[in-house]
Amino acid sequence: MNTNLFFDVEDKIQKYVEREPLVTTPCLWLAGKAYWVNNNFERLIIKEGLSIKIKQEHIHSKIRLSDMYITNHNDCRKELKLIVMHQYAVASNDHFTFVSPTDKVIFHFANSQVFLVNGVASREKIQQSTVQPVWNVKTDNLWSCRENGHLKYQPMAKGLAASLYSIQLSIPACKTVKSSNWVIQGSAKDELLELNKAVLKKHTSISI
Repeated sequence: MNTNLFFDVEDKIQKYVEREPLVTTPCLWLAGKAYWVNNNFERLIIKEGLSIKIKQEHIHSKIRLSDMYITNHNDCRKELKLIVMHQYAVASNDHFTFVSPTDKVIFHFANSQVFLVNGVASREKIQQSTVQPVWNVKTDNLWSCRENGHLKYQPMAKGLAASLYSIQLSIPACKTVKSSNWVIQGSAKDELLELNKAVLKKHTSISI
């Protein structure tokens, strides 16, 4: 066994986890079917005539922004939902995740750090949000009604959990819509909420 190769891989994994402790995975829901973008980069859904591309950047030392471009390649309008999931790169039973209806964001707590999750699409804010055990994701247990794209609501969970939110999209024929998603990392909730307001104002033209 090449031990140098093993430790090199371990080092790369550790650096990724330190850099991106929360992993973002988008999904397109259409007519009862969910199409996950497992490579977090792009996916072409040929039979639906849809595609999604993701561009990530760190716009601030504490903020990771993901711009998602969803294109309708059909000659008719498409009604769908964008679902965005966040989960820990390395989960622990001590981690805690919850939906804040007051602040209209999602919080992840891990290792004395707080992560705020939010997003918009075509000037629409988050319409559904939930926290689910990771083993429910990508199964029928994720949905209260899969046919209508309704996520099963659970406001909080401890340990191996993922947060998910959805936004309804209506994309005209041969058009592209943009969605922005961001994760803000810090140690104080009030600071994260102020940064969230700044992102909404500067990058989405939406105010709270």
